[in-house]
Amino acid sequence: MNIKFISIYIILLFTSASITAQDEDKQKDKPKEKADSIDPTNIVIEKNKELTVPKASKIFVTAEESEADKKDLKVNYTIPKLEIKQLPALIPIRPLRINTEPIEKLYGNFVKAGFGNYATPYLKVLVNNKRSENMILGARVFHNSSGRGPEPYDENAAFGNTEIELNGKYMDNGVQVGGKLIGSLDKYHYYGYDPSLEVDKEDIRQLYRNVGLEIDFGTYQEKKDFNYNLTTSANRFWSDYEDSETQIGLEGHADWHINDEQNLQIDLELWHSNLKDTTRTDKRNLFQFTPSYYFHWNDFRIRAGVTVAYEDDTLNDNQKDLRFFPQVFAEYDLQDMISVYAGISGGINKQTYKGYVAANPYLGSSLDIRQEIKTFELDGGIRGQNKNYAYSVGFRAGSYLNMGFFNNSAADTSKFEIVYNNDAVAVFNFYANGRYQFNENGNIQLSMDVFNYGLDELLGAWHKPTYKFDLVAQYNFYDKLHVGFGAYYMGQIEALNPAQDDIVKLDNILDLNAQVSYLFSPRFSIFIEGYNLLNNDYQRYLNYRNKKVQFLAGLTYSF
Repeated sequence: MNIKFISIYIILLFTSASITAQDEDKQKDKPKEKADSIDPTNIVIEKNKELTVPKASKIFVTAEESEADKKDLKVNYTIPKLEIKQLPALIPIRPLRINTEPIEKLYGNFVKAGFGNYATPYLKVLVNNKRSENMILGARVFHNSSGRGPEPYDENAAFGNTEIELNGKYMDNGVQVGGKLIGSLDKYHYYGYDPSLEVDKEDIRQLYRNVGLEIDFGTYQEKKDFNYNLTTSANRFWSDYEDSETQIGLEGHADWHINDEQNLQIDLELWHSNLKDTTRTDKRNLFQFTPSYYFHWNDFRIRAGVTVAYEDDTLNDNQKDLRFFPQVFAEYDLQDMISVYAGISGGINKQTYKGYVAANPYLGSSLDIRQEIKTFELDGGIRGQNKNYAYSVGFRAGSYLNMGFFNNSAADTSKFEIVYNNDAVAVFNFYANGRYQFNENGNIQLSMDVFNYGLDELLGAWHKPTYKFDLVAQYNFYDKLHVGFGAYYMGQIEALNPAQDDIVKLDNILDLNAQVSYLFSPRFSIFIEGYNLLNNDYQRYLNYRNKKVQFLAGLTYSF
């Protein structure tokens, strides 16, 4: 049987091989088709055919609860008692404190007191309120006097200055209102007499008294588009010689900020005054109004305007004048630290009895006081500044009516009167100023002026120097030692001696001074000051010798 089965298997094997070979030959005879070709097939697309899914079979039989679920399960548990015999030691922790920066203490009160040769006491007291958001209140007391003067006049040349001032200011919402009440008493002696004469000091004493009130109102935030300030004042100044002056005035300033390149500005000045002496009463009014326009373009700046001025003066036969003065100033930046500028201006310079006495306290009585009229003044030069230094060099050339000069009186050469040139005085002034800041501890400043006066009637510009030079330097060493040095020079001063009717050339004035102070603490210091250290014997006004070397020493205290 096995042999028969094997024979059948061999026959089937060969038969299969023959069929396979024939199929391969048929495939060789057919042409080859592309690999990506698709056999032709009929595809039928039925548009309206709907695909449906047969509903699933759901079982709605509720599971029955078994007997095991119905049994109550009881759980027994116990909590073991935990006993802690000793707690761990706790280290106390101190909370961290943040030290806030303390507020710097302010010392609003200041006292400076000293004493010097020539029997010279000195006192300056400043009292102010401490920190306040809206209000500033203060008071000032000042006294400086000498019981003796230069030899040989001694007590007959004594002088004294005393001032008291109360001030206050209130600020809120960008607006401020302030006021000031001032009182002063100044004592001088007319010691410019022949020293060979016997003179009682009470016979040559002169007292000047002054009482003034000032109130101002305006804005204090300069970034506003509109800023203004108005100041009204009343002042009475009188002497022992029955000369007196009463003034009431109003001064105002306003500016409108158009943009960063332009603004408008208005300045206003209005004064009424009475000047009295033993023989007359003079009333005068002065009004000046100056609108101007400012323009800034790149490196060029200009301000142009006009001053309208009106004055009447009973001293000049009730003369009434309405005048117009130009106000033009231009500046151009050539490069860093170099700018050129030029301008022309004019106006009325208000002159007062008080102002003339401040310049020369040895004036006589019944003075001729006129308003000075600056018909025009040309100003030009170069200047520049940065963080450490600033300078200006230039000239002024102008014409002035009623420019006053001091001249010794023919009736009493120890007293002065005010004299005028008939026509306008032509004045030329060359000037140079400079400031250099070494660092935050020291600086030096200097100024120089050269004057020339064109006169027709007067023979000289009496008591006005041709040359002036001022130098001030100071340095702070380690915030402990403060050192200051100063020098001023006046040269070519001429005066007219009415007794001999000749011109006197006064000696040039060179005065060196120095100040040294040492701070033991921010509140306490000592100081020493020296004046006329070269011990020069000079006269600022004819017949009035100045004191030689002077020293003043004392202390300062803040509280």
